[in-house]
Amino acid sequence: MTFKCNLCSTYFTTKRSLNRHVLNKRCSRYNLFYCNICNINFTEMRFKKQHDSKLHSKSDEQNICNICGKIYQHKRSLKDHLRTHKSRKNEFYLL
Repeated sequence: MTFKCNLCSTYFTTKRSLNRHVLNKRCSRYNLFYCNICNINFTEMRFKKQHDSKLHSKSDEQNICNICGKIYQHKRSLKDHLRTHKSRKNEFYLL
């Protein structure tokens, strides 16, 4: 007897193997919508598109740091950069 994954049509010899495959998201269906920048899998294209538009938009709007003026291509990169200013601010309070 074999057990088939309903998402990717892979067959398994035991039900336990099939369950592990699905629960650990090893199914190729889960990897169809993958963000290479953040290393995140999405189960549907619409979720990946929402993610991309929020974090990785390449619109005409520039992502400029209002503290030091550095320009970033992605909103997410600017957000990560702004954290460095917050941590530096805390360092000054510790002196």
